[in-house]
Amino acid sequence: MGRTTIVIAHRLSTIRNADLIIALERGEVMEDGTHNELMDRKGLYYELVTAQQRKEKDEDEDMLDDDKQVQLLKKNYPRHLRTLSLVSAKSAGSDVSDMEENDSENVEIKNKKCCHQPFIFKILKLNLPEIYWIIIGCIASIIFGAITPIFSFFFSQIYALFAEPDVAKANIETRNYALVIFFIGIFGGLCQCVSSIAFSKSGEALTMRMRIISFSSMLRQEIGWFDKEQNSLGALVTQLSSDTSNLKGLSGVRMGVIFNAVGAIVCSLTIAFQAGWKLTFIVLLFVPLMVFSGILQGKRMTDTKKSNEKNNSKLSWSEKGGTYATEAIDSVRTVVGLHQEEFFISRYEDCFQKEFKRTMIKIQIQSLGTGLANSIMFFIHAASFGYGSVLVENGEMEAPLVFRVFSVITFGAMSVGRSTAMIPDYAKGKESAIRILNLNKRQSQIDPQNPDGIVLDNLTGNIEFEQVKFVYPSRPTLRVLKGFDLPAKASQTTAICGPSGSGKSTCVALLLRFYDPYQGSILLDGHDIRELSLPWLRSQLGFVQQEPVLFNLSIHDNIAYGDNTREVSQHEIEEAARKANIHSTIISLPEGYNTMCGAKGSQLSGGQKQRIAIARALVRNPKILLLDEATSALDVRSEKVVQEALDVARNGRTCLTIAHRLATIRNSDKIVVVDRGRIKESGTHDELMDQRGIFYKLNMAQERDDE
Repeated sequence: MGRTTIVIAHRLSTIRNADLIIALERGEVMEDGTHNELMDRKGLYYELVTAQQRKEKDEDEDMLDDDKQVQLLKKNYPRHLRTLSLVSAKSAGSDVSDMEENDSENVEIKNKKCCHQPFIFKILKLNLPEIYWIIIGCIASIIFGAITPIFSFFFSQIYALFAEPDVAKANIETRNYALVIFFIGIFGGLCQCVSSIAFSKSGEALTMRMRIISFSSMLRQEIGWFDKEQNSLGALVTQLSSDTSNLKGLSGVRMGVIFNAVGAIVCSLTIAFQAGWKLTFIVLLFVPLMVFSGILQGKRMTDTKKSNEKNNSKLSWSEKGGTYATEAIDSVRTVVGLHQEEFFISRYEDCFQKEFKRTMIKIQIQSLGTGLANSIMFFIHAASFGYGSVLVENGEMEAPLVFRVFSVITFGAMSVGRSTAMIPDYAKGKESAIRILNLNKRQSQIDPQNPDGIVLDNLTGNIEFEQVKFVYPSRPTLRVLKGFDLPAKASQTTAICGPSGSGKSTCVALLLRFYDPYQGSILLDGHDIRELSLPWLRSQLGFVQQEPVLFNLSIHDNIAYGDNTREVSQHEIEEAARKANIHSTIISLPEGYNTMCGAKGSQLSGGQKQRIAIARALVRNPKILLLDEATSALDVRSEKVVQEALDVARNGRTCLTIAHRLATIRNSDKIVVVDRGRIKESGTHDELMDQRGIFYKLNMAQERDDE
């Protein structure tokens, strides 16, 4: 009120009461006036208002429909699962994120129920192929552990000889005992060598096996699993490296140290009780302190890690740091081009500073346990000699026996102390093993390695989307496809276009079964693709995406990767390259088909990478070709060459094309326009231009931009 106000408006309903409304197009004033005056003229402003009203009406209907579907899905979800086939039941869960959270809670409950069984037994099951090495290592470690108290027994005997009045006898027995100790040392060294070899063999084999299990389990998961924040690239790479390394705390040489302690304790107690049971009991009173120090070092660390990170389903600070590092290195050209090096360095440093502070708190607690464990020895010295002198004075023990009890308990405690120091490594190894086992136990909702399902003998290539409704698991409130219906006839090219975010690429992702719809079905020759064998289905599809991914291999190997079910001949590779219009370019290179592509094809241009990707798709001779904006990222010259290759590639095949540049789909047999998850228009290029609808406006806008 009382001010001159200029309003820039997108929602025209907000300026209905303005004193003056000016309509602009391409920098020129087309008309001006009040709301009612402009509506009466039925010009540009009128078209914008009516179009926006229709859009808001459609959005309201969509939101109402979506809310009903969400409520219906949540209400009938258990019943829905009971009526689906096994494959469908698995796939339906991929689109309901809170259901997955309940599943993870169930896993935790099951883990708690199974905790009565010692966890080490579960690991030993995975280590069964090396069970003979483990048995040999256990025997050798127990013997080596018993050698230490036996040495202390002869050591105490030598000390007792210093009180022997017969010097000649003392010299002879001292030499004999020294010779025995020498052979004990040789025998102990052999036992330690055998133990180290055996446990190193079993431990490294377990680590390798768990690393393979972890990696294969990751690749077996559905695409929706990778969309979650906690399963980002950096987090998974960090987990793959750190978890498998931490497994060494459960096996290998550390297991040998534990069995050393077992042998030392049994042998020490046997000798000590035989020498003097009263003094032995006094010394054993310090065992609770030793156990308490081990708990401080190990269990506290495990509980802190579990409560702070995993229960909240958040990434640890080290995993977040790994994510930043992966993003920066993976996109180093973009980072350098935008001069954002310091930004990523500061983020990376901040993550590890927080990890450092959290670790320092943990280290203080562990240090208390370590200090207590190391100081116990002094307490044992004081108690042994103090109470031992009383027993000698009362005639209940002889002085050499006091020193014998002290020696065997002392050396036995040293072995126990070494094993206690390994408790933190065991705790970390256990947590890592639990994560790996849970990952391996997780059933992928769309398992790419599952061969079960129908295999069609004669595939024609008719595709049909029937009332498909879909949401991405990572964005469960955003409906992408809403009752999507699309028939694509065999041997014809069907193009899908529309505004960004309308659901075009989602159609290709659903056909490849990266995801499954929560309602509706996708039919291939009349069969629901969820009933088909997934490996077979994907072998019939050739997929070329906007940004092709080439491996750091030769051009020959990259093209041959298109069909891993057989040995692809050089002739087939060259024929696919000719169809992709890249053969002449390849043979002009110094090394021809043996030219290395570099990481992500960095040694090739965008057009060359795209044509190699087309050749890779064609080498398997697919019945269906899927093109997801295959030319949108190329310059005009490269686009023309790639488009010629695509025109050849789709001859005689069912082709589903996602297009951003509408000029590339002019000759398609059928063009459908998708907007907000629904098909708004359908027909040939000329038919859609005559309708003067969404396709007409998109096409005219692109032509103006090209001008």
